[in-house]
Amino acid sequence: MAKAKWDLRYAILKGSVGLLLLLLSGCKGDRSMEGRMVTSDLDFKSYVHSVIAANGSKDASFYFPLLQIFDEQGRLVYVGHDAKQNSAIMSQIPGNLVDLRPIPNGITLSSIMGEVPAFKPQQNAFIGGKRGTVLSVFLEDCHACSVQEKALDDNQKQLLKRGTNLLVLNVTKPA
Repeated sequence: MAKAKWDLRYAILKGSVGLLLLLLSGCKGDRSMEGRMVTSDLDFKSYVHSVIAANGSKDASFYFPLLQIFDEQGRLVYVGHDAKQNSAIMSQIPGNLVDLRPIPNGITLSSIMGEVPAFKPQQNAFIGGKRGTVLSVFLEDCHACSVQEKALDDNQKQLLKRGTNLLVLNVTKPA
C-alpha cells in the first residue's frame, strides 16, 4: 500500500511539472510546423519571361487567376484558372494533397522559384521543407483574380498553421 501511494504521488508530481513547463512556455505551440509565405510584385513582361524560362518553352499560355499546388517533393499536382474552384480547393488543403497525383511533365516548384527574383532566396527552405506549397498568381485589376485573392486572404492563416507554404505573385499590367 505504501509503495502504491508513493507511485501515485510521483506520477502526480511528474504530471504537475510537465503541466508547469507547458504553461511557462506560453502554450504557443511549435512554430517550426507552420508554413512560410513569400509575396512579390512582378511586372507583366518579367512574369512572361519567368514563366517561359521556368517551362523551358516559348509555347506558354497565360491565364489569370492562376493557382498551382505542389506536393512535398515540389511536383505539380494541381493547376487551376477558375477562381471559384480554386477557392474551394484552397479551403481543403492540406487534406486533399494526398489525393492529388503529380501531373506528368508538370512544371516544378524549384523551376518557378528559380525564375522569380523574390522567391529565389527562399528556394532551399521551400524545396527542402517537405511541405506542400500553394502558388497563387493574380493580375492587377482582374475581377476573377479578386475572388481568388479574397479566398486566399480568408484561408491564409489556416493554410500556414497547417504547414502549407504560400507563394503569392501579384502581376502588374504593362504601362
